[in-house]
Order: sequence, then structure tokens, then C-alpha cells
Amino acid sequence: MILTCSRCKKEKPETEFYKANSTKTGFVGKCKMCCRAWHKAHRQNNIDKFKAKNNAYYKANKEKCLARNKIYREHNKEKKKAMDRAYYIKNKEKHLLKSKAYHAANKEKCSAISRNYQKTHKDKHNECNRLYHKRNKDKIKALRLANKDKRKIYVRENADKFRGYCRKRQSLKRGNIYEPYINNYIFERDGWICQLCGQKINRRLKYPNPRSKSIDHIVPLSKGGDDSPTNVQATHLRCNVGKNATNKGQLRLFGW
Repeated sequence: MILTCSRCKKEKPETEFYKANSTKTGFVGKCKMCCRAWHKAHRQNNIDKFKAKNNAYYKANKEKCLARNKIYREHNKEKKKAMDRAYYIKNKEKHLLKSKAYHAANKEKCSAISRNYQKTHKDKHNECNRLYHKRNKDKIKALRLANKDKRKIYVRENADKFRGYCRKRQSLKRGNIYEPYINNYIFERDGWICQLCGQKINRRLKYPNPRSKSIDHIVPLSKGGDDSPTNVQATHLRCNVGKNATNKGQLRLFGW
């Protein structure tokens, strides 16, 4: 059957029209293309009204909407991925501002989610980091130079934390065993006594004072020693530096 569109006045086959039981012909007067154009224009002219209506429906049927969206995503993964990517590129600034505001308002929640993801997807996370660093070498270098003073202040204020991070990095880089531990636990375990000279460590002194506290590896990392509570001991900074990379104090490993 050939029908004439009441809007564009073009003759088209019945497949180009929506069905309607209330009309004599059994089809809508306007063709599909004209119907879509009208709905699109109507939506743009009443966008606030449609947004309010959609938000109200979503709030009233949240579980139903989430379940439906989940099913759609599973059946249209590639299509949805392309759509999300296109939307992100088009609204990058808006997305970044929204994301920043959310992270600021939910700092602890975001940190917990991030830590949990890193634990459950360790290999994937490391691979993503490696690829990002490889692709953005110049950008990372520029950021480090721009935040050089901030980095110095952070390192000075969090000296113990930063040195612990460096030890962990060196240990993993060499393929040694790493077990997390807290510096203060080691000092309390050893009674705040330097295990190299036998004198008391003054806990009030801070780096770079020669008699400030320091963590020493009994078997050095460079010689295959582990970064674990059983292979570390409390020392003065001066004693630790003076020991160099020798195995002095190794008998402690056997409880002597």
C-alpha cells in the first residue's frame, strides 16, 4: 500500500509509517521520518520539562531502571562503550569538574573503592599504569617539574612514609619478598635501642639528625634481603649509614 505523508506530502510505502488502529487506513498520518523530526524538535523546545519528568520517573523506579540498564549494557557492550567514549570527549570539562566535586565530597569512599580495585585487579592496574607512563612521559615530567616544591614539602612532612615507600619499591624491583610493616612497631619491638651501637634512640629527633631514628635491613636489599619485619631493626641514622651494605647484625635473624 502507498500512503501520502500529511507533513512532507511525499508518497511512501506503508512500511515507512507507524501503525495506528484508531485511523481508517490503520497507519499514522505522518511518516516515520517526520514523526521523529517532530518528536526531536518538541523535546528540544521542552527540554526542562522532559528532564524533570525523567528524573521523577527514575527516582520512583530506580531499581527497575538500573536492572534494565544493566541488561542493555550486557547485550550492547561495544555500542555502549563507543557512546560513553563519544559523550566523554564531547563533555570532557564538565565530566572532570563533576568527578572532582564528587571525589572531594566522598574522599574516603573513593579511596576505599580504589584500594579494593587495585587489590582485586593488581596485574591490570600495573599494566594500565605502565602504559600511561609510557604514553605520557613528557606530561608526567612537566607535572613533576611544576610541583617540585610541593613534592619537597610533602617528603619533608611525611619522611617516614616516603622512606617506607622507597624501601618497598626497591625490594619489589629487585624481586625480594615484601611484607608490610609499620616503622613504629619495629622501634617499639626493639625498645627504641639501636641494634648496632646499643645506645638509646631519641624519638624526638628528626631526619637528618645523625642520632635520629632509622630502619636498617639486616641482610641488605642489594644482597637479596627481604623487606619484612624479620629482616629489619631499629638503628640510629648515623649507625645505619656507617654500616653501608654489610651484614652486620645478621645473627639477630637467628635470635642471638
